[in-house]
Amino acid sequence: VRDDDGQPQLALLGNATDLREKRERNLGVRQTVCSLLSNADTFVNEKLKFDEPEIEHGQQDGRLRWRFVTAYAATKDSSWFNGVRYPVYGRDGTPRVPQLCVDFVYDAVNRMQDTWWREKGSVEPRNKAGFEIRDYARFRTVRNLIALAREPSHVASIKSLPIEEHVPYKDREGFFANLQRHKDEIREGDVIVIYGKRADNLNHFHSFYVRETDPIHGFPTVITANPGFARVQSWHDVMWESPRRSIRHIVRWNPDWLVSPFAVDSADRVIEAAQAVSAAASAPDQGEE
Repeated sequence: VRDDDGQPQLALLGNATDLREKRERNLGVRQTVCSLLSNADTFVNEKLKFDEPEIEHGQQDGRLRWRFVTAYAATKDSSWFNGVRYPVYGRDGTPRVPQLCVDFVYDAVNRMQDTWWREKGSVEPRNKAGFEIRDYARFRTVRNLIALAREPSHVASIKSLPIEEHVPYKDREGFFANLQRHKDEIREGDVIVIYGKRADNLNHFHSFYVRETDPIHGFPTVITANPGFARVQSWHDVMWESPRRSIRHIVRWNPDWLVSPFAVDSADRVIEAAQAVSAAASAPDQGEE
């Protein structure tokens, strides 16, 4: 604002109570996002592997996780697939859970909500949240993550980029210019969905978390995902292998749901949304990563 002489002056917009409440709200959201990303960092520290069998007959990505679940429930130390043994636990007793890229996204939520698998020898059962992602097998696709975010369920929101903004990474200047235009709409903890052709000339989805943004300019700089094993990456790390892919969606978990998955006003709607998406889903896409 300007004073009577036309000089710029700082002004306090809103009353002190409103500003205090907004500050506390923002601090709470920040703490929630930090907790989410901290749990994603745990996967990185554990170097959880991608769900791809060492020996495959055709395309069998995603099969190892179900073998893990069966072996875990039977309190076994290992599972077998195509003649290869896979340990259920690491040397330190932590579960060695195979992950597709979308599992990495969901698993950070489950671990934050304390619904993760227990360490070896634990007498505590695995908790159940108001919405248990793992109960819906078909949710192990990025397409269904998008569908869930579009449901009016309080669990997440989504921004989809228009077709004219599907700028592939092979146009580096255009890709980063497009990212710069949307930087104010992207926050730490958001899930980025990319889509496009890979080396096999087929379209593939990939999803990952924004781990860090530039503290001054707000530009998203650091990514965390499981593209082969859980790791922290740059944009170039993510995009260079498939430069024909582009950013398609930005998904943001509802922080209130993240910290209160048992909330009565949201749990039923989330379950209904999950069931609706699961019922409408087709078989997992070939283009999952």
